[in-house]
Amino acid sequence: MPGENSEIKSAGVARRGPAPGFALFLVSVVRWGAYIALFAPLVVHASFFFPFVVPKTVYFWMLVEIIFAAWLLLAISNRQFRPRINAVSVTLGIFLLITILTSFTGINTERSFWSTFERMAGTINWIHLALFFSALAFTFRTLADWKKLLTASFIASSLVALIFLSQKIGIAIIPFDARSGATIGNSSFMAAYLLFNLFFGVWLFSAARDVRQKAAYGIGFVLLVLVMLYSTAYGAMLSMFGGLFIIFLFWLFFRAKIKLARGIALLFLVGAIFLGSIVIWGTFAQNKAVIGNMPYFFSDSGTIGARKVVWEMAWQGVKERPVLGWGPENFNVVFTKYFNPCLTLSECGNEVWFDRTHNVIFDNLIHSGFVGLFSYLAIFAAALFAVFRWVFRDRKNWVLSGVVAAALGSYFVQNMLVFDMPSTYIMFALTLAFVGGVGSNVLGREKEPGKIKNPDMRMVPLIGVVVVYFLFSYGIQSLQAANWGVKISRGGLTASETMLLYERGLSATPMGNRQTVEFFTIKITKAIKKDEEQKMPVDLIYGVEKVMRETSEKNPLDFRHAIILGDFYVAARDRDPEFLAKGEETFKRAIELSPANQQGYMLLAKAYTFKKEYEKAEPLLLHSLELEPRYVGSHTALASLYEIWGDEEKAEEFYKSAEELGYKRK
Repeated sequence: MPGENSEIKSAGVARRGPAPGFALFLVSVVRWGAYIALFAPLVVHASFFFPFVVPKTVYFWMLVEIIFAAWLLLAISNRQFRPRINAVSVTLGIFLLITILTSFTGINTERSFWSTFERMAGTINWIHLALFFSALAFTFRTLADWKKLLTASFIASSLVALIFLSQKIGIAIIPFDARSGATIGNSSFMAAYLLFNLFFGVWLFSAARDVRQKAAYGIGFVLLVLVMLYSTAYGAMLSMFGGLFIIFLFWLFFRAKIKLARGIALLFLVGAIFLGSIVIWGTFAQNKAVIGNMPYFFSDSGTIGARKVVWEMAWQGVKERPVLGWGPENFNVVFTKYFNPCLTLSECGNEVWFDRTHNVIFDNLIHSGFVGLFSYLAIFAAALFAVFRWVFRDRKNWVLSGVVAAALGSYFVQNMLVFDMPSTYIMFALTLAFVGGVGSNVLGREKEPGKIKNPDMRMVPLIGVVVVYFLFSYGIQSLQAANWGVKISRGGLTASETMLLYERGLSATPMGNRQTVEFFTIKITKAIKKDEEQKMPVDLIYGVEKVMRETSEKNPLDFRHAIILGDFYVAARDRDPEFLAKGEETFKRAIELSPANQQGYMLLAKAYTFKKEYEKAEPLLLHSLELEPRYVGSHTALASLYEIWGDEEKAEEFYKSAEELGYKRK
């Protein structure tokens, strides 16, 4: 058999003697699959919906399914690969079970499980992250193996940083990157991803014995710091400094050979907590004495203004369903139900669509209630407890412990203002696997692995079939649906070809059953509005109406679906005499879903205007004005209504009030 009389060293298995070739192959699949998976942040392609999200997520999922299958085959026949009970694995398992549970107890199971193309962060993603954790934590045992794995991640992050800097000097490597986030797409998400690797770079540098390796890690570290400083991700930037401060405290407390080092560390810690408390209080209280000396980021005119409004809305949702929440990925319903009209103003963000609270605490409360939040916080508690055990058992572990504490702490803090995306999810799972995988080894309790055996070959076909099924269902079909969605959006197809591809994409996977429908309906609606004389095929009009209507009926609490459907009905009113009435009813339902949202009132008023029922449109627009008198859109809508109605005096009155708020007439 191949591999006999060799030494198995991969993945922490080191034992001389006969080496079963297939088992060794499976270990290599896990090892190399993990290396390759960590390059997911570099994957981006314009041929798919959300090119910075969908390709890298599906790429990661498919690799995880392969390496998990290889690990499972090893674990069935080899005790040393089986799951080990530790605090990190237990808390992560509990969190996953609660996530699955609340997907069913929430308000929209399909959305909770599958999420959307834009986020790819539903329960299915957490399942893949847990599989990734299991394959790594229970296969990679030694620090030497983890150094190789973390080096792969460090190299990938350095490439992301180089692409970012290339763009800064005018080299457009990602020509469709509008938010300066290199292959991540958004600078905030990019910076959050780099945070992990920046801190692991500190450990890799300290652990390197070769001068060339130290130089390479040092250059990479400087590169990552430089990108963090040049990015506009202020939350991640502050978290970086906070993380480096944590490592400095670990040095003072456990390594520094100076008098009163621990006392100095405690003094620094108390001072940091005191200063941080003042900044947090001053920011949220908008105390002028504090924020006057702070960057724009800390003022209500910056990011904080919008976040505070959204958090207040989220809290209303938490109070309504405090135990198990609304189900993962369902904040969009809470957002519209408790909509604050202030959001239409620049001081409140000037955004009227949110599907995240931009706060890790509120996101977990909305998704899974206090049960989910506590289970999520327990993961951090378990991981931090483990790393503190390392350093208290042996002070030589201060760098490793400090780095992991810094990575987890910085990640959590910066997520108080943003949220996770594929790259940070991967790094979070990798960090937990690292803590759960090397714990016993760091404490000197790792037992010599037993003999490695080939798996029961009867299991290979069964697991192989399951893997192929998942690769096709969650991988290939998701990519197909995302690709077909882009094709129909770009046009160039006949009406029949468009509908055929549209329906094929929707039947391929539930992943695109919301956003693909939304985008295509909006596209058709715009096309109708752009050219009223354009005669679109009747089959296309009714096909779009049918799918959008069924989608709205399937998601009855989704305000956005109702708005899009109603807008389509009004735009296509000349194609079917019943469409305008259907549009009115749809907008009325939208108002019931979000009674404080100006959009519903303004769109229903527009429908009445087309019917020349101005007396019905007027009170709707006046109510919209009452909801937020400073919203320019309500003033101009009323001015336009009175202009059409023939009341020039009132029209001029509202045009002037709009101009006082910054509106400029064309």
